[in-house]
Amino acid sequence: MSSRWDTAELATRRLHLALIEPWLIAAKKRRRLQFFGAPDLDDLPCADLDSQLDPASCDPACARFVAHERPQLAPFLCRGDDGWPALSWRWRGVPSVIDLDRFADFDAYRAALKRHSKGGILQQVKKARTQGFYSKTMLRDLHARQCFEIQASKRFRSGPVLAAFVKPPPPADFGSGITLADIAAYLGRPLSEVAQGVAFPEPPPPQCMHHWALDWGAFINDPVQGRDGAIIAERLVAYVFLKRIGNVVRTRGVMAHGDYLARNVMKLLFHDLMGLAAGPPGPARRGCALPALRRDRARK
Repeated sequence: MSSRWDTAELATRRLHLALIEPWLIAAKKRRRLQFFGAPDLDDLPCADLDSQLDPASCDPACARFVAHERPQLAPFLCRGDDGWPALSWRWRGVPSVIDLDRFADFDAYRAALKRHSKGGILQQVKKARTQGFYSKTMLRDLHARQCFEIQASKRFRSGPVLAAFVKPPPPADFGSGITLADIAAYLGRPLSEVAQGVAFPEPPPPQCMHHWALDWGAFINDPVQGRDGAIIAERLVAYVFLKRIGNVVRTRGVMAHGDYLARNVMKLLFHDLMGLAAGPPGPARRGCALPALRRDRARK
């Protein structure tokens, strides 16, 4: 259930996206593209977006899911269905996209990453693992308070963080009215045992493999004292919220705790996410067979 603070935060974000961000994009776009060695705006490659809605295989809710995401993608659409540039293209952002067609598998991605960073990033990922950090999918409501603590751990990131200034912490450890007794019943374990600290369940596979929301976290086995005296076995130190809309998977929320940023937890998290995206099919991918974003070189 959203509080008035969540509503205020959402309204503030929408105002920023509508009134401030277009001016920032227009002022900085060309210089930033030059910094990354990108060509002229007119020569940037395009990627076709395919919602992959199929009445025969999709869940009935998929159409609503896609419709909800269209406004989120709209600020980055620079060409219409007819292939002509949008009139407001100078005010639109250029998304940072990883084209999975460039990598035959996860090993090919790691090899490219090794060349790009001269092995540095892979060493940082390895170091994070040796320090006890690991990543996995998670149910966000079971980590509601820890998510807030991550958000409030730094006052400024790319801009001011409302949670660090005025947003109060959630009244409970879990979201959506979930209690420790609910978790114990779900796990089929005694409440007293769960209260001493157990790993929380991960989400089930999505109903539709082409349209889903998935939350991924970086953890360490460092027990956290809950508000009601219970022990939470794993400390959440970073998270990424993902949504898949057809052939696009976008990040919705990306944040690490300020005390752990220097310990390479975000590099570990994104490295493992690419293992999901570019890795071989199998149970570890939980049915998420991500296709590549295919470049449309005919539209330039």
